[in-house]
Amino acid sequence: MMYRFILILTWCALTVNLFGQSILKAGDIAFIAINSDGSDDQFSFVLLNDISSGTEINFTDNGWTSGGNFNAFYPESHITWLATSDLIAGTIVHITTYNGNELATSSLGTITGEKVTVSVAGDQILAYQGDKSDPEFIAAISFNQNSAMEPGSNFDEDSQSNSTTALPTGLNMGESAVHIYNIDDFSEQDNARYNCTLTEGTMEELLQALCNKENWDTNNDLPFQVDPFPCEFVVGVPTDISSGENSTNDVKVTVEYSHIAIEFGNDKACEVKLFNSGGIMVDNYKKPQGMLQ
Repeated sequence: MMYRFILILTWCALTVNLFGQSILKAGDIAFIAINSDGSDDQFSFVLLNDISSGTEINFTDNGWTSGGNFNAFYPESHITWLATSDLIAGTIVHITTYNGNELATSSLGTITGEKVTVSVAGDQILAYQGDKSDPEFIAAISFNQNSAMEPGSNFDEDSQSNSTTALPTGLNMGESAVHIYNIDDFSEQDNARYNCTLTEGTMEELLQALCNKENWDTNNDLPFQVDPFPCEFVVGVPTDISSGENSTNDVKVTVEYSHIAIEFGNDKACEVKLFNSGGIMVDNYKKPQGMLQ
């Protein structure tokens, strides 16, 4: 979404934070690593939007069928990750599943639910919000050979085993879902990690890089180090204002990704109005301190 600001009279200095919503949409998170070798088993994701404390995201290795539901013939585990603090876009979260021998743990937040396994024979991890009977999918990663015994460039057309899945409803390959394999010999790979090709950009720019299999390193024998992750992410928020100064009203605007700082330099009253690209005011500010949310 593009944003426009109207500044009326001046006095005060404030920082406006453009927070994302806790009800997430496709692409608000993206997977950046998955390891199925060894006894720990892990997958990692990065937030591409800010989330508030109390936000829940469900993860499962249960395949999604062409009929629009989870595979009941091969039922698998579901876990719920809970954010226990406000988290900004660019935050990386690592989840360790311990090969299903104990409840998964997380580098941030907490985990509840069932014991889950990331299968060395090939698997998928699907992220969603809501009940599993009617999920709203956010992201997906698959690293299994498809039903034709070739990974190809897509998910399966259907879930025919505990290691196969159709592309979840509402997700798009290369935008909110990625299918990993060795691009040289089309073999299934047990371990994969994003290679940090792009680490700074808008959510859309980062998703294109993160969901491109050519930007992933793979290894069929050894898991990758994920914590700490080899790079950090900075997620930008597109706006139609740029950094600069207005000498008439003594206003200085600084735009730096998800934060817009507005400094006022005289002793007059002030008001800040936030409009969306459709011209609708979505928030306004009239006090000397505070944040738009």
